Amino acid sequence: MGSTLQLAAILMLGGASALAAPASVGPDSLYVVGCGVMGQSVCLQWRAAYPDATIIGETGGDASHERLRAIGVEPVLRSARDGRACDHVLFCAPPSPFGDDEYGEEVAAAAAGCWAGAGGFVFASSGGVFAEDDGNVVTEGGATASTPRALKMLKAEAAAIGAGGAAARFAGLYSRARGAHSYWYAKGDVAASPSGLINLLHYDDAAGFAKRALEAKATGVLLAADGAPRTRTAIVDAVAGHPAFRDRPRPVFAATDEPPRRGPAGGGRIYDCAASATAVGWAPTYATIEAFFAADAEAPCEVADTK
Repeated sequence: MGSTLQLAAILMLGGASALAAPASVGPDSLYVVGCGVMGQSVCLQWRAAYPDATIIGETGGDASHERLRAIGVEPVLRSARDGRACDHVLFCAPPSPFGDDEYGEEVAAAAAGCWAGAGGFVFASSGGVFAEDDGNVVTEGGATASTPRALKMLKAEAAAIGAGGAAARFAGLYSRARGAHSYWYAKGDVAASPSGLINLLHYDDAAGFAKRALEAKATGVLLAADGAPRTRTAIVDAVAGHPAFRDRPRPVFAATDEPPRRGPAGGGRIYDCAASATAVGWAPTYATIEAFFAADAEAPCEVADTK
């Protein structure tokens, strides 16, 4: 069902790429819609690669604007979008503030109004759209689910692809303070199996993938993960020795008939994203979650967890 819906939306939006693109504010310019943790990491990596480029970070509120200015990003509110467009656009605003149809409409509006078309357009999607939950291997073309959240994301993917861009399906993102492990530690007792496989990717590595996809002007569906899926128990094992967690009680997992809030209800899946990684020329800095937490325990090595 997901594939049919996606194709229909692509056909409806296919004319968007044929419309005249707005003029760019400058070479190598970048517009980030939803400039939170991942978006800010992309901005930092983009600034390092293109010191003179204009970077615009769009947000729903102004709480992060001082931080954005400090890292060389010009902040703008979604409500005050002013018609300027950039060569490259990353859409990484979360789906939660938007209705089922509104989310895809926001992606289409960003492609039409913020993208000058000289570079790439990437929509940050989620591997949560996949249907597989028996522990099998999934690639970019894997079957998709028909849950309300999956259909909402697939509509947004279709808007990005229909406009001539890419939909990058990311594994579960994490940093020291963010991710599934943080939720589990905060909750304590978690109604989920300890053994389902969860695919992972550090926020900075996800940002690096998005940057390469923009530079490569990628199109279609992409898939990004570190290639080392872990069970819930293994994820907790990876973080438990870190100074931020070693003195905290470990989460306790217990499977129930209700689907878990985060991750698989069954055996999960294994992402094979070799094709996408090759297409955009990318490899993760942190090949496993264990590698990140070991490195971070020695010397904190991540972008600040700011929104």
